[in-house]
Amino acid sequence: MNVLRYVFVLFSILCTCASYAGGPAKTELTEYGFIADFYYTVGAPKKLGVLVIGGSEGGKPEYLARPIAARGFPVLALAYFKVPGTPEYLDMIPLEYFDKPIEWLMNHEQVQLFLPVKMGL
Repeated sequence: MNVLRYVFVLFSILCTCASYAGGPAKTELTEYGFIADFYYTVGAPKKLGVLVIGGSEGGKPEYLARPIAARGFPVLALAYFKVPGTPEYLDMIPLEYFDKPIEWLMNHEQVQLFLPVKMGL
């Protein structure tokens, strides 16, 4: 039941936090062994880091990342297929591919804590 508590806390935070006026900034990442966009808010305090992966549409899940980042959370929107440098199809994706983005996010200066949480649509 601890996982459900974390999901509830994350959902509560996302629903009650005020959006930052300037909106999130975006940095494209390709040189760390993975392909992603990092969304962050300049001047926001350190917060829970969020790793966002999309579904069967592939590419970078900007539509999921931006609303979370608009609340001041640092968000890494990871592409794992259907972008140059990744597999074309959602088939046999090596789980090790996710190690580097998780480590990068855990060590980023704007991230206070990284807690894996699954959100589905």
